[in-house]
Amino acid sequence: MSTPLYTIDEDAIRRAWSLFFEPGQVTELRCLDARIRGEWRSGIYSGYFDNAEAAIENLRRLEAAKACYIMPNPVTPALHARAYNRARIITGKEPTTADHNILARKWLLIDIDAKRDAGISATDAEKAAALETVTGVDCELWEKGFPPGIIGDSGNGYHLMIPCDLPAKDNGYCERFLKDLAARWNNEQAEVDISVHNPARIWKLPGTLVCKGDHCPALGRVWRMSKIRMVCKEVQDA
Repeated sequence: MSTPLYTIDEDAIRRAWSLFFEPGQVTELRCLDARIRGEWRSGIYSGYFDNAEAAIENLRRLEAAKACYIMPNPVTPALHARAYNRARIITGKEPTTADHNILARKWLLIDIDAKRDAGISATDAEKAAALETVTGVDCELWEKGFPPGIIGDSGNGYHLMIPCDLPAKDNGYCERFLKDLAARWNNEQAEVDISVHNPARIWKLPGTLVCKGDHCPALGRVWRMSKIRMVCKEVQDA
């Protein structure tokens, strides 16, 4: 059984970077189960970046990864010194970004996944159910006066990113918000992930390949690229 080579869409990464981050904002790039050229170890490939080009240069080294993530909320700039515009395979003893390292919440993050067994990619039909759910949530929030945002394809489900201006310590607002959405929108085919409420949440980087389980075209369970699906005009023009 052949599997896709690990590839990235550099233009998609640049576009996402320009939408998610303010100029000079520091984020952590974190790739799981990564294997890179010229390195005998495999594992978490992590580093801190303030520009897309440096991140892309490091992503070009990937030979394999389960998925690649960034941190949409702003990271304290001091962490840039852990790995300055470079990524490296880290051990379990080396720190990654924690909640107390987040300066503020600039995005309200909603992750809607297709219901399926753990450790496998979603089928097209399962993804379609997740898209129907995220579209309904997006329309509801718009009608309630939330600002429009970004809908992203996470590979096996969909992301909804709503611009916000909240403190990192939000007294549980984001957790309550997600639980309320889940109570009203979860169904037999798709569900709202209530675990993504913490400020240091990692988020799929659009333009990178998502490789959950084996790539199985015969079963309709294939690896897909994470990508941005829709951007509202207000976010595009910001």
